[in-house]
Amino acid sequence: MKKTIFKNLLKAIGVMCYFMVLNFAYSRMNLARLVEDIKVFAGTFLILGILTLEKAYREDCGTPAITGVELFVLSLHSLSIMHMISLFKYDFQLYLLVSSYIFAIYYVLKAIFHYTKERKEYLKGLSDISEIVKEDKPIKKEAKKTKTKKEGKEND
Repeated sequence: MKKTIFKNLLKAIGVMCYFMVLNFAYSRMNLARLVEDIKVFAGTFLILGILTLEKAYREDCGTPAITGVELFVLSLHSLSIMHMISLFKYDFQLYLLVSSYIFAIYYVLKAIFHYTKERKEYLKGLSDISEIVKEDKPIKKEAKKTKTKKEGKEND
């Protein structure tokens, strides 16, 4: 339970650090180099997403599949940063700040959801009422025809 929550919080911190690095690079580097670096990051996220989806397919598990989709979304967002800024005339640093907050809020809400789910299952496991009140289906017994005195005499 704590492992999943911790992983989600680490992902939130990692995404926020990624956007902070882009913000820092925007103030220190020329724009052409920054655009190329963003493409490299997006390609890296895309490859990691594909590898994660392959792992999920091999293991037939949904958790890595969700992580793979999250990496795809991050890759697509990274590729669309420059386009969105030029299309809507947003400030680059403000756009990245809002993006980092949105991704962080998503991961924190995901961690809260996992915590609530695991806590509910834990509390349900503590109660032995379900074991006491098992709903065993009654065994169906066929009615046997009993011989009455009259039927017994007729058969003889």
